[in-house]
Amino acid sequence: GLTERERADVAADDARRAELDGLRVERDTLVADGDKMAAAARELQSRVEQLEADGVATATKMESMTKRAQLAKSLKQEVAQLRQELETQAELVTSSESLSAECESLRATLEAARQDEERTNARDEEQRRADGAE
Repeated sequence: GLTERERADVAADDARRAELDGLRVERDTLVADGDKMAAAARELQSRVEQLEADGVATATKMESMTKRAQLAKSLKQEVAQLRQELETQAELVTSSESLSAECESLRATLEAARQDEERTNARDEEQRRADGAE
């Protein structure tokens, strides 16, 4: 058999082996936990990147919507201005038509006055001839 010292050395070796096996199991567990944490960190990073991309897309949409709203406002202002110009032109047309009617009325009055004058001149001429014949 083994001496007391040898048995003590074998027992110490067995204890060291058991401790080493325990440390290996603990190391393997920690490595597996580390792998899981790394995978979770990668997943979180992927989610963060997706959220950032969504945020950029949302900001771009908002910017686009803001530009559209500004364009719509600008177009409304232009339409209002064009309506005002059309109303002004319509007023000018109405005023022009009214002036044309007044001019036509004045022409008719002038024509009637000219004809009256011609008749009066013709009567006066006849009267002078008649007076001259007497």
